[in-house]
Amino acid sequence: MSPPEDDPGRAPPGMDPRMRAALRAVAGTAAFFTLLALLRYGARAAGSVAVGGGAAVVNLYVIARVVRGLVRIAPEHGSAGWSGVAMLKLLALFGGVSLLLVSRTVDPIPFVVGYAALPIGLVIGTLWSDRRDPDA
Repeated sequence: MSPPEDDPGRAPPGMDPRMRAALRAVAGTAAFFTLLALLRYGARAAGSVAVGGGAAVVNLYVIARVVRGLVRIAPEHGSAGWSGVAMLKLLALFGGVSLLLVSRTVDPIPFVVGYAALPIGLVIGTLWSDRRDPDA
């Protein structure tokens, strides 16, 4: 029996358990890096790390939704809509990062450290989800 549509424990559309685990791991890694930066380098560095980590989480979330949309569409409907979303995501990422760095809102190295939560969190989340649920 499938869960009802209004079940709060149900995953958002396009989010399987492995993706949820990866998103949690990326967010957790970003939070950990932010805490380390705050303790070692101060509030400005921690803010830059947090912004980079937030960009990593949002980027992963949008990529997951785009890929899910591309996989689920029927071949006769085409993929132009989701391809457009992917292009907008890429432009927003590049434009947003450029704006943040040029305006000196964030420091570049701590920002990159925060964004590094993406690959590190993906690895941790993948290993963790595979260990917790071998059938996922």
